[in-house]
Amino acid sequence: MITAKLQIDEEFYDLATFSLQQSLELNLISILLAGAEDYPRTHSLRDLLKLAQESSEERCREKVKHILNQYSFELNMLEDAYSTSRYFQKSFDEGDVRKLYEMTEVITDELRNACQ
Repeated sequence: MITAKLQIDEEFYDLATFSLQQSLELNLISILLAGAEDYPRTHSLRDLLKLAQESSEERCREKVKHILNQYSFELNMLEDAYSTSRYFQKSFDEGDVRKLYEMTEVITDELRNACQ
């Protein structure tokens, strides 16, 4: 998140979006590992969230369900950011990246409170 913030401030929006995806992915992996769960080697945030939903306590399951329903479009954008940054040229504008940053902060805080 710190790297993404610096990249936004320096107007490196494409890199910031990639950093946001990585931040959320690593947070999800840490939740899965804290529950002694293995996880599939994927960069799909939605797949990792679904796995966390299946393997966690009720409070965490409900929060993950809410996140998947509320932020499906934005999560898809972050997943695209990972793929496109590696294989294609795609640009993200400042407004979109700032919204994704705020969403990533909210999701990270909600998961931390409900799942750890």
